Amino acid sequence: MGRMTDAQRYFLAALRAAHASGDRAVGANILGFMSIQAAFSDHPSDAVVLAESALSGASEMTPAVMAATCARLARGAAYAGDIKAWERAQDRAFNLITRSVPENEPSWIYWCTERHVHGIAGQGLLALGRPAQAEPHLREAVALLDPSFTRERAEWLCWLATARVGAGSVEHACATASEAAVTIRKLSSPRVQHLLIDFRRAADPYAGSVAVREFDTKYRDLMMRKTSA
Repeated sequence: MGRMTDAQRYFLAALRAAHASGDRAVGANILGFMSIQAAFSDHPSDAVVLAESALSGASEMTPAVMAATCARLARGAAYAGDIKAWERAQDRAFNLITRSVPENEPSWIYWCTERHVHGIAGQGLLALGRPAQAEPHLREAVALLDPSFTRERAEWLCWLATARVGAGSVEHACATASEAAVTIRKLSSPRVQHLLIDFRRAADPYAGSVAVREFDTKYRDLMMRKTSA
C-alpha cells in the first residue's frame, strides 16, 4: 500500500517478538522481508546488509528458509548493482531450494518454492538491465504457479511483461500485460497495480505501436486510478 514507515514499524515489532521467542528462523524471515522493502528504496545496499544479517543464523534454518533469505540477498545485490554478489546468492538460492523437503519445513515458509526463486532471479536480472535473460525465469515462475493464486499470478505476469518489452517483444509484452490487467481489475491490490503502471512506463519507447495503443485504450483506467490506500 506504499505505507513504508508503518511497514517498518510492524517489521521491527515482529523482530522483537521473534527475538523474545528465541525463534531465529522466524527472525531471519522477518529480516528478509525488511530486505525486500530496502531493495526497492533509495538505499538498496541496506537490503544486502539485512539479508546477510539474517544469514548469520543459518545453522538454525531449513533449506527453504535459507533459500528465501539467499534470494532476498540476491535481489538486494541486484538493485545495488553488484553482479558478482547477485550471482553467488542467486546460485545458492537455487541449490538450496532443490534440497528442501516440504514436510520438514516450517508451515510459514510454504510460499518459497522453485517458482519463487525463479521469480526473484527474473527481478534481479531486470534490475541489472538484462531483460532477455530475465524473461525465461519469469516465464517459469508463471508456469509453476497454481492458477488459483490470482494476485501472485498477476504480479509475476507484470514482471514478465516488463521483461518482454525490455527485450523488444512489444506485442508479446502487451498480451502478457493485458492478461495481468484483466485480473488486476478484480483485485484490491495497489502494489500489483503499480507493477502494471511500471510495465506501461517501460513501454513508453513503443507508445506509437499498435500493441501499446490498444493496451492504452483497454486499460487506461488502471493507469489513472489512484493507487494509494
